[in-house]
Amino acid sequence: MRALEKYKTISEFINSWLTILAVIAAGLFSINEYLEHKEDERIKRSLHYVERYSADKFIDIRNNVYAKLDEENKALVKALSDSSLSSEELQEKYNKLILDIVDKHSLSVNIKTLFNFHEEVVLCVQTELCDEQVVRNFFNVEALELFRGFSPYVCNERKKWRNENITLRVETFYNKTQGDIC
Repeated sequence: MRALEKYKTISEFINSWLTILAVIAAGLFSINEYLEHKEDERIKRSLHYVERYSADKFIDIRNNVYAKLDEENKALVKALSDSSLSSEELQEKYNKLILDIVDKHSLSVNIKTLFNFHEEVVLCVQTELCDEQVVRNFFNVEALELFRGFSPYVCNERKKWRNENITLRVETFYNKTQGDIC
C-alpha cells in the first residue's frame, strides 16, 4: 500500500508540473501570436497610408506642386549657379525664390496638405500604430525632397505663426534635425 501512495504522490507531483508547463507554453504561444498580429496590423495600417498617398487626390496635389517647380526650374538653376554670391547670399536668394514660387502659383494649400499627410504618418509611427520601416521605405525620399525643397516655406510659416512646431515631426523623423533647419 505504501508503494501505491508513493506512486500516487509522484504522479500528482508530475501532473502538477506538467500542468504548470502547459500553462506557461500556452501563455508564450498566445503572446507570440499577439505580437505577430500586432506587427501585421502595423504593416496594414502603414500600407493604408501608402494607398491614400497613391490616390488621385494626392497624385494631383504632388503633380501640381512639382509641375510648378518645373516651370520655375530655369530661375532656380540661374539663382543657384551665381558664383559671385557667398553661400549665405545664395541661401537667401533661394529662400526668396521658393517663397515667390509658392506665392505666385498659390501652392501654399497643396504644400500644407502634403506636410500634414507626412505629419500624420510620422505620428502613426511614433504612437506605434504603423511600422517604421514600411513608412520609411515608401515615404522617405519624397518626404525629404518636399521638406528640403520647401524648407524656406517651412521656416517662413514658423516665423509667421511664431510656432517652431510646424512640420517638426517631419523634420525630426525624415531629416534627422531637431527644428534647427531654420
